[in-house]
Amino acid sequence: MTDTPLVLENVSLSFGTRLALDELNLAFRRGITTVIIGTSGSGKSLALKTSAGLLFPDEGEAYFEGRKISTMNETEYQHMQSRTGFHFQDAALWANKSLKENLTLPLMAGDVNLSDREIDERVEAAFGSVNLDVDPESRPASISMGQRKMVSFLRATITRPEILFLDEPSTFLDAGSIRQLVSRIEVYKNEGRTILMATHDRRIGEKLADEVVVLFHGRLVASGPYKEVLASQDPALMAVLRDLT
Repeated sequence: MTDTPLVLENVSLSFGTRLALDELNLAFRRGITTVIIGTSGSGKSLALKTSAGLLFPDEGEAYFEGRKISTMNETEYQHMQSRTGFHFQDAALWANKSLKENLTLPLMAGDVNLSDREIDERVEAAFGSVNLDVDPESRPASISMGQRKMVSFLRATITRPEILFLDEPSTFLDAGSIRQLVSRIEVYKNEGRTILMATHDRRIGEKLADEVVVLFHGRLVASGPYKEVLASQDPALMAVLRDLT
């Protein structure tokens, strides 16, 4: 294993005529919590999804543990997915499955030898870890968007992945839920897991980040230790930071 399990090398990504990521070069260190910040449309979510292998760049390469994600076969790609968890900005739960089933699927994919009892215990423990009072047999449409976001977080973390991707984790959450979420993320951080988080919320970064990546219109503005970068007096960087909440 390398010290930088996730690398973006000269990555560009376009949607029609719009260049969303522009020759992005990033290396994310193992065991470090890196926060990607930027204003709306800066490309932070796209950088996160490209690093996770959910999007493939038009140019350049994304690497996982030194391997080009674009050249992985199905078995290699599934192995990568089993070692990572992704918390989606819009929750992205399976609408036709119960909340319990949404959490059960990654467990079954990760370990086919788990018994029904073990799965039930893991699901129950997951809901209890964030004090989420919902009926596990209900469908996503029956609960609030904030609750769906918490279920999505539980789905991303229920297998205790080595690498955790968080896309705007605080969106749609109230203050109490954000505290619960940050507390759970801190557990994984303290365990030494690799965490990549895209957010526009500087409060989350200040609480959790070891390092920060700042994007503007798909280009890298700054990266490095969180406190050092945010203390910079570079005019271009300061202009981006002023627009963040």
